[in-house]
Amino acid sequence: MYSRMEIILYLLLLARVKSETIYSCQPAPSEINVARHGFARQSSQYKGSPRATAWLAIDGQHTMDFRKSSCTHTDKEKGAWWSLNLGKSYAISAIRIFNRNDCCQKRLLLAEVRVGDSPDIVNQLCGTFTQVNINDPAVFCCKGIKGQYIHVQIPKYAQFLSLCEVEVYPVLETM
Repeated sequence: MYSRMEIILYLLLLARVKSETIYSCQPAPSEINVARHGFARQSSQYKGSPRATAWLAIDGQHTMDFRKSSCTHTDKEKGAWWSLNLGKSYAISAIRIFNRNDCCQKRLLLAEVRVGDSPDIVNQLCGTFTQVNINDPAVFCCKGIKGQYIHVQIPKYAQFLSLCEVEVYPVLETM
């Protein structure tokens, strides 16, 4: 027979495992990227490339080379931002962001990723780019932050903002 304390510890352990599964930061191949159905905009459009529109970050292409017309690009400005309206509010599990790998990877350093229901960039912080990897996407664990809007902004200094793909994965519903 199990003691009451052993049962409580088992239930706590089971709840922890279940929680970690719900808020997985590595989306399974079967999970749905809700960003694909959203509406994207950005603070400006790079004058050197009229094709560098905000929509390119949700086009489903994982091409990380700006020259292949699959990345966004703003002008160099203080507070450059990119925003995504998901159309409705979700509890967000993870956001994956693909950076450029052809050049300029460090431009995203200190960029903030925010989630919330305000169309303005005042929402809850999900994460900050503290390092960049040119071959793999940055993964931000949002742990259920609710929101209709995803914002990426370089708030502290003037810089170009370029994103090659943004994927947003909601919390999986439990049975």
